Amino acid sequence: MTIFFVYPYNEYVSKDIKFASGYIFWHMVDLSEISGISLFVNEELKKLDLGHEVKFKEEILVKLSHLSPILLNKYLKYPESVYWHLKNLYLEEKNVKDSSISYDLFFMPAGLLGIECVKTHVFYSPASPDKFACIVEVLMGELTITLQKNEENSYCNNFETPTVIKELYIIRVKKGERFAIPTGYFYTFSNTSFSLLVFAKVSGVELKEINYSLLQKEKGLALYLILKNAKVEAVANPKYKITEKIKPTSLERFLKNNNIYRPLPLLKERKPLYYLFRDLISKKVTKILV
Repeated sequence: MTIFFVYPYNEYVSKDIKFASGYIFWHMVDLSEISGISLFVNEELKKLDLGHEVKFKEEILVKLSHLSPILLNKYLKYPESVYWHLKNLYLEEKNVKDSSISYDLFFMPAGLLGIECVKTHVFYSPASPDKFACIVEVLMGELTITLQKNEENSYCNNFETPTVIKELYIIRVKKGERFAIPTGYFYTFSNTSFSLLVFAKVSGVELKEINYSLLQKEKGLALYLILKNAKVEAVANPKYKITEKIKPTSLERFLKNNNIYRPLPLLKERKPLYYLFRDLISKKVTKILV
């Protein structure tokens, strides 16, 4: 659903779009129904608007310099800012505010980091049987997830010896789809489209980007997603040994063809991920997150 909001004109808005009345019509996208919270997106200003009842504990503007250890081109200077991360959102419910589980929003404008598609930090949760690192749901745009598991005995201090990949996936998740990321995998989120990406993530509050000293030798994950001749391509990182050809796959095909993920009934529910988040906190459903 899309709506129009009217904002008073001010000095930060282009004079070219000021109406004679002194007001401006901004085109807003209403994501309230799909997200379960009062959420609007201003595509022109690249801005999230939250309802007054929506609170959050931390707002992080991730800079290019923060991502430099995992970029294909580590000497880029622009863009200075890459994406926004709102952590621990809640609707003034005390049990949610003080929970050990966090509902986060990621706001990723389309663009490139050199020739590489915009991406987030790399995350990792140690393997834990029958547990998941996080659950993500796409609210707007299309999300691409790079999911990687290394051979346990492939780590060594010799910088000339490549790290061996055990499993490697590129998964496309469309608007309205959700995916539970298993533990024991490195992963990153990318915007490989030409439009704005907004997605939600539910995880333990302790989940954060990895210490990049873990990837000091590899200088990133096994694949870089780049734009070449108006098409997205995966470029291999020579610091890894990849034994199979990797192709992007849809979420549906991935779930059908891979045994690492057991479908959970709660992931098929139509209600927004925020409602599932509240059910996890109230223990109405089995705890599945580390």
